[in-house]
Amino acid sequence: MSRTILFLLALVSLTFAHTDPANSGSGGDDDDFNVMDLIVEFNRTCDVNIITVTMLNGTAVEGAEVDVFDENTLEHLLDDELTDSDGHVFFEGCSRKVRIIASKEDYLPFTKIDHLINCGECGCYEDIDCPGTEVCVEDICEEVECCGIVKDHTCHPYECGDGDLCPECEGEESCVDHYCREPCEGDSDCGSEESCSGGSCMPKPECETDSDCKDSAECVEITDGLRVCSEITGCCGIVANHTCNLYECGDRNESCLQCPEGEYCVDHECEVFDISPEVVGDRILVDVPPGCVDCGIGAIDPMGDEGDYPDNDSHVIIPVMMGGNYIVALKDSAGNVIVKKDVLVTLGEDLEKDFFQTMLESPFFWLAVLMAILIGVVIYMRKRS
Repeated sequence: MSRTILFLLALVSLTFAHTDPANSGSGGDDDDFNVMDLIVEFNRTCDVNIITVTMLNGTAVEGAEVDVFDENTLEHLLDDELTDSDGHVFFEGCSRKVRIIASKEDYLPFTKIDHLINCGECGCYEDIDCPGTEVCVEDICEEVECCGIVKDHTCHPYECGDGDLCPECEGEESCVDHYCREPCEGDSDCGSEESCSGGSCMPKPECETDSDCKDSAECVEITDGLRVCSEITGCCGIVANHTCNLYECGDRNESCLQCPEGEYCVDHECEVFDISPEVVGDRILVDVPPGCVDCGIGAIDPMGDEGDYPDNDSHVIIPVMMGGNYIVALKDSAGNVIVKKDVLVTLGEDLEKDFFQTMLESPFFWLAVLMAILIGVVIYMRKRS
């Protein structure tokens, strides 16, 4: 019995002696492989959004990679930004639904979906968040300073007028209906494009009807008897024949209508598209809808890395490199997201085989086996004695 035990102890000692110190963790904290959970805390303000990455025990994690996507468009708001010594990263923005992915080598990644603060609470994000007579200045809606007419956040100035913002006419000219006019007794005292009206030279009407203007303008009366051609602005569509021909839908910054829920705007028309990603082994299979012209598939893996996959015979294959949540999106020819789906990928049979193969190659596994055999032999020999 004693010879058997001594032989097993010697075998265990040899196993320890041939174990690579760098892999055994004996090289200190830098060589330890500690798999831990990351936690993301999110603080939203009007000035800046703060992401804090910590471990379960609350310790800040420095050097973690943080990706932030707009959940609707998959636009990158942060791309592989590293946390500072306090575990913080910062970014600006409001009125968005975002997906936050924090990852770091040897740690389990963390995904969080949250909403940024509403832009209305902060004043504004862009001019379109303000009334037509105001502009967005440092997140605050302010009146457009203007001696004239304010339309679509823009000042269309008068030539002259009352008030500190308005210029004065020069010489003998007088301000009539916001125009500087020379005095006259008859048409002969005025220029070829003017006529004498009420003792002042007034411009002749530029138009009588829309047909007198170019195709993208309309005839507008700005004062009594004075009509001018005015460009048609603020049109979500195509301006033709002096009319705004509206699109069915479009981008928010074009002041366009939005599609009903479940429909998506493609080339300014509302379409119903759907994708049904299917996980097969170590791949995600996606069929591109036949009605989506020049569309492709994009994917974001659990670590926040992106990939684009062009339409190949309406069938796209996305390789799976790890388990976790994938975002699969159908994109139009300009790269805009039409529809997206979350796909949860679990370890498949092949990956499980890889795990067991790795385990069999580990010296710790065989050490555990030898220790179990040793304990079993000791117990057996004691029972015999």
